Amino acid sequence: MGLQRDRTIELDLRLLTDLPNLAHFEISLDGGEWRRIADESFAWSLGPGRNEVGARAVNLGGVAGPPSRLAVTLSPAQTSSLRPLDSLASAAPREAY
Repeated sequence: MGLQRDRTIELDLRLLTDLPNLAHFEISLDGGEWRRIADESFAWSLGPGRNEVGARAVNLGGVAGPPSRLAVTLSPAQTSSLRPLDSLASAAPREAY
């Protein structure tokens, strides 16, 4: 997970399926058109408000399996207080134990 300059959060998602003869995956962002992705992993950028991703597996015959959906809601206050992970590490006190 990382933070982009425009105050969005980027999640790295990995898709799994039991669909036999998998050809590829398709995703739909915020109710949009289904689009093919290159492999089972992709970066999902979340902004303030409701964010939704749908994912489905497509077999070698071109038949799509049932879609799975995930919704995440971020308030503007949540995104304004975020810092990149590397800045959190540098802000932490370093003590020897």
